[in-house]
Amino acid sequence: EGTFNATGVVLNGSGDSVALGASPDYFASTTYDGWMDEFRVTYNSSVYTTTFVPPSAAFTAAVENIGAADPYVTSVLQFEGSNGGTFIHDQMDVTWYREGAAALSNTTSKFGTTSLRVANSNSDDGIKTQVKILPTNGTTPFTIQAWARFDTLTSGTPNAIPYLPVFSQGANMGNGDQMFGVIDGVVGMFCGSGLRGTGLTLKGRTAVPTNTWVLLEM
Repeated sequence: EGTFNATGVVLNGSGDSVALGASPDYFASTTYDGWMDEFRVTYNSSVYTTTFVPPSAAFTAAVENIGAADPYVTSVLQFEGSNGGTFIHDQMDVTWYREGAAALSNTTSKFGTTSLRVANSNSDDGIKTQVKILPTNGTTPFTIQAWARFDTLTSGTPNAIPYLPVFSQGANMGNGDQMFGVIDGVVGMFCGSGLRGTGLTLKGRTAVPTNTWVLLEM
């Protein structure tokens, strides 16, 4: 639903954490309330370059329009496991660790039998990694994909921007935050002022619903 100029922006610098379902440095400032099922990052490849058709199966390392395992897929999470489980398996062997009460749940899922429940019951739910899963030069193409289901769209306001982060990366106590998820009820991207001199927000036009699975991509 739009374009975002990331030239010169370091998307995953040395030592910076990447988080799902939370802000990487201010977990308590965000209130993602819902589930996440399926997450994939493809580096150096734009997955969709023609008419978009939502995936009809769980994500794998074989990207749809390529037809084979893409060597630039850096993270694939299907969130499959036992109900209440806290071990998060990444098909690309990326090590993720959880914060708060985030856990696998069999209450609902888009594909398979479980998904990641992020309820923010402790104001700090989510999972994080310090593995570099994104390009760092601001010019290399990439695609972030995630299926999300929100119970509510009530959000925190880090840097005075009301957002629910599906995917985020950051450092420098919020000034280096970058977030992809829901902003003011629509899909959006936020880039902190410490990365560009001024904060930058890109917002789509379609309202994100609650209580239904939606595919968010960037």
